[in-house]
Amino acid sequence: MQRGLSELKEIPKLTWESANMSTRFVLNKNGHCRLCNEDDTVCDMVCCDECDRWFHLTCAKLDHKPSKQKKFLCVKCTQLEIERNDLLDKLQKQSLSEHINQSISNALARNNDATPYFKRQGLIKLPAFNGAPRDWPKFKNIYDDTTIEGAFTNLENLNRLEQALSGSAAKCVANLMISAANVPQIIKRLEETFGRPETVYKQLLSDLMKVLHQIRVNPVELSDALDNLVTNMESLKKIDFLRDHRLIEDITKKLPFNLQISWTEVVQRNQSQPTLIDLSKWLKPHASTLRLLLPTSGTSRNVMPATHPAKSRIHVHTKSNDLCNICNLNHKTQQCNKLKIANFNLRKEILSQNQLCFSCLGKGHFLRFCPKKTECKLNGCKSKHHRLLHQPKQQQYKSERNNHHGYKKDVYFQIIPVKLSNKDKVINTFAFLDPGSSLSLIDEAIADQLGLDGKSDPLCLTWTQNLSKETPSKRVNIQIQGKGKQYVMKGVRTIPDLQLPKQSLKIKHIKKRFEYLADLDIDGYHDAKPTILIGLEHPHLLMTTDRRHADENSPMAVRTKLGWLIFGKICREDDYFSTSIKEEKEAENLSKMLEDFCSLENFGVKIIEELPKSKDDERAEKILNQTLNYKDGHYELGLLWKNDKSSFPPSYNNALNRLKSLERSLMKNPELKDWANEKFSDFLEKGYARQLSPAELMSENPRIFYLPHFIVINKNKVPPKPRLHLLQLSTNIMWMII
Repeated sequence: MQRGLSELKEIPKLTWESANMSTRFVLNKNGHCRLCNEDDTVCDMVCCDECDRWFHLTCAKLDHKPSKQKKFLCVKCTQLEIERNDLLDKLQKQSLSEHINQSISNALARNNDATPYFKRQGLIKLPAFNGAPRDWPKFKNIYDDTTIEGAFTNLENLNRLEQALSGSAAKCVANLMISAANVPQIIKRLEETFGRPETVYKQLLSDLMKVLHQIRVNPVELSDALDNLVTNMESLKKIDFLRDHRLIEDITKKLPFNLQISWTEVVQRNQSQPTLIDLSKWLKPHASTLRLLLPTSGTSRNVMPATHPAKSRIHVHTKSNDLCNICNLNHKTQQCNKLKIANFNLRKEILSQNQLCFSCLGKGHFLRFCPKKTECKLNGCKSKHHRLLHQPKQQQYKSERNNHHGYKKDVYFQIIPVKLSNKDKVINTFAFLDPGSSLSLIDEAIADQLGLDGKSDPLCLTWTQNLSKETPSKRVNIQIQGKGKQYVMKGVRTIPDLQLPKQSLKIKHIKKRFEYLADLDIDGYHDAKPTILIGLEHPHLLMTTDRRHADENSPMAVRTKLGWLIFGKICREDDYFSTSIKEEKEAENLSKMLEDFCSLENFGVKIIEELPKSKDDERAEKILNQTLNYKDGHYELGLLWKNDKSSFPPSYNNALNRLKSLERSLMKNPELKDWANEKFSDFLEKGYARQLSPAELMSENPRIFYLPHFIVINKNKVPPKPRLHLLQLSTNIMWMII
């Protein structure tokens, strides 16, 4: 390779005769341009950085002069540069090929075997490393092993590291990559920055905790995350990090109940304090079995089989309707991020595609037949749709007015008269300068009048609140001129209806009122509607070269390449009078506050006759005063409802499912069934419960709540004593299914 590089330095310099040139320079007797016979124009001449020849911008096919940092080459110098680079690439490839062939030949000459060479070529590439501490043990082990096995030198390792490092890792050692002698120092700095055991442990522990914090933990994912932590800590020889008994408890609590029992038996049998290594080894076979049973268990948490605790307890399973009907993850449909971040139209489209109800977001029916449809009630809306589908009325933006004095503030946009042209067609119109727009737009009607044509390219416009709209568009080039030079705008996008605001500028009145604007060359206009918007795609037209400004209540004038323009807010003349009155009133209030502060009565020793009360406290006192009653030797008191129209969530299906589950359990235990019948008969006799009539059962009321119930057996008592467990809820309207 060294021989090949030396050959590259001996490449003969290309000459004009060696290049195949179709363009010939002329001897210009009128000026210095070598491509025409025209006179020199000082502002429109450019010099080649290689041959020092001068050319007109139009002859060199340039729109503007290149910057000082950008190199400019003429036609012939450009061709010479291309041919020289091609020759360099050709010689370099030839030299590399000769170097490889020579290396193989030397290997065969030594021991008639080229296997070591090909072996080194297979070991030369390192895995990518971007600075993530979790990847450092793998990267370091591969680097050490391949360096020893392939006998790589520091120079070769420097090249390997340069190709493998990226991101923060490459930035960390960028200053050391200048010499092969720095390779040991590079590895040391990387290890100190990204390979410290505590840093690696924290990141791997964070990955493990993300799995533990899931609502339904997948043992396969848990086993993989735990194995990553254990393997990397063993590789770093930091076994002490794996003796955290609290982490072991957190992990085992997230396992299914049958695995918790199995792990407890293992711990009791060994009679020693387990480590994360022991837990990982024990959990691996169970995870492998689950992988065989459920091929997708490693990627989905929703297909895990439900595991039951001891049969003597009733386990409440996760309902199927807790799964999102859109993304099928373990959260409610109304909490789905896909639905939350979407705009109003996109939300309707998502629900329609998934065939969901627009009221309850459930499957299997539509809004018309929804049994749970209720009013939106958001901002007084009475429509029976879900709150996520509530579309607020468009607010009418009015001019800002002062509530006390009634003066109006006029706001002026950056609008300026311009002249648009294309060949022989010219249109006088107005331009809207908008630094907040990433594109420059032109009204499609104006583009048609000018005969502009270009490549069709659909345009997606995005506003605030994630509102977007796709419209057909073309990329056109246009010439624009204000009060001065003409400029070319390339890549302007056409839009069917630009819809920019109209504006009038009474320039005589403004110049008379604001003296600092009196000498500016600005023309007034009436009801001017801009037809072209200039955005950040053409920043040179937005750049200001001069400005005039007085105070916050006065307009600002700026000078651009298209001329002077006025923008900002202009308050009416009575604004100053209103402001002065307001300042006097504020001064009086400040004086009164200072007087009160200096008064001894306000130093914190003044007795407050009555403490302030919150609205909730006032409502509670009102309910107590109205409902407190002494009856039959006892006091009766109304419940402290937060509001009068409180309602309960739907509870019928939950109570019915609990009742069916209880009946199935009682059929298997006749003694417990007899006890339950006796208990309910006692409730009926004492009036604690009653059987519902069919009419009551079919009635719907937001304040009806069905009490689910089940039987709990205390095994610690001898004999075991059952008891009926009800949901504890205080309400003035209670129903119970029996």
